[in-house]
Amino acid sequence: MAIVAPISTWEKRRPLVLAVICVLVAAWFAYDGWYGWPAADNAVYKKMQQPGLQGVGRQARRIALTWPGWHQATTRQLMGSKDIITPGKPPSREDKAIVRALDGGNNFIGFDKLAYKYHFSQYHTVTDIYNQRWIVLGVGIVALLGLFWYQRVRNRKIQADETGLVLANGQVIPWSKIKVIDNVRWHSKGFVRITYTSPENQEKNAVLDGTLYENLSAVLELMAERADQAQMISPAPPAPPDVRS
Repeated sequence: MAIVAPISTWEKRRPLVLAVICVLVAAWFAYDGWYGWPAADNAVYKKMQQPGLQGVGRQARRIALTWPGWHQATTRQLMGSKDIITPGKPPSREDKAIVRALDGGNNFIGFDKLAYKYHFSQYHTVTDIYNQRWIVLGVGIVALLGLFWYQRVRNRKIQADETGLVLANGQVIPWSKIKVIDNVRWHSKGFVRITYTSPENQEKNAVLDGTLYENLSAVLELMAERADQAQMISPAPPAPPDVRS
């Protein structure tokens, strides 16, 4: 009868916890990047369009009145261009619209700089908003990696039967091939190191970690019984207490 030491519950759940956290973080940044911060920018320019707003000059208000809404504005409109009309190059439809809005002016400051110039701290630049969106992409990739990790580890196990030991990677080690069982760190660190002879007749090491696998002690008991020809290295007995007169 085979004795199985499956991957521990925590090790199985950990990648799922990571994926869930990443999804929540992505949702938060997605809200800011696609709705919250653009809505705040729209509110800033709605405020700047109000006649007689203290601190905002006539020219700035004239530019504010051309605000098309964050999702309708182009990156060029948001960031601005000092020379939107290039000599010798036909102006684009966007260039003409900006020039017409500014009554023929040729020095478009850009909505980003205009809002910051008049100290609207609640305004977010195109760089700010696109950074939020890139973060969504980044944590989304991490969430997918977490799910991939879960698929890799959820069925991992160490198994022992009458014929030998089966490692988590599927490698089978007959009991007669195990040469050393090092138990020195089992009680202090929770793992056992074994040395075995591979099919290529090479000595290799493997670590059986009790912090990663449940029921590993039962596997180790069967290994100690079946691999009785292996050298057993056990921790040194505790030193006797000092005898004081």
